[in-house]
Amino acid sequence: MDSPPASSALVPLLLVLAVPTPSSCCSFAFNPISSTFSAHLNNLTPWLLLDYPVAMPSNLEQDSACSDLWGLHFGVLALQRMLGVAGKDLAPLLRTLLAQLHFVAECHIQDPQGCVRLETVNVSQLLETLAQHLRGLQGRSPHFPGCARLRCHPALTGTHDIGAGRDLSGRAVPGDRHRLA
Repeated sequence: MDSPPASSALVPLLLVLAVPTPSSCCSFAFNPISSTFSAHLNNLTPWLLLDYPVAMPSNLEQDSACSDLWGLHFGVLALQRMLGVAGKDLAPLLRTLLAQLHFVAECHIQDPQGCVRLETVNVSQLLETLAQHLRGLQGRSPHFPGCARLRCHPALTGTHDIGAGRDLSGRAVPGDRHRLA
C-alpha cells in the first residue's frame, strides 16, 4: 500500500494553525447587545458626578474588529470600581448597567505583554465611550476572533502617561511612582 504524499500531512497542520486558539477568540451564539442599554445608561447619568475620574486605556491599537469590544472591557472595569464605592441609591443602577455588559467577561480579555497604559478621564467620557462602543457592535457578527488579547501602540518617547504602572483593573503596581488623581 502506498503511503500518502508528504504534502498531505501538511494540510491538517495548516488547518490546526489557522484556527484561532480558544483563548484568542471571543464568540457568542447570538448578538449579546441589549436594545435597552441606552435607557439604563440614561437612568444612571443623572446620579453621577460627571467630573468623577476613571481610568481608561490611552494606547490601544485601533482595530476595526476588536476596538469596540476592548472599549467595553475597560468600561466594565471602570464601572466595577465605581460600584465598589457607590452608595445604596447608585449601586443598583450600576449593577443593572453591568448586567447588560456581562457578556464581555466571557471573552477573558488579557494583556499578556502588559502594554496597556491607563489615563484619567471623566466619567462623562466613559459613558459616551460605552454608548459609542455598543453602537459599534450592534448589527455585527457575534464572533470576535483574535480579540481576547489586547494590542497596543508602542509607547512614545518623551510622553508622560499618568496611568503608567497600573494593571488592567487600574490598581497601582507596587513600587510605582505614578498615581492616578
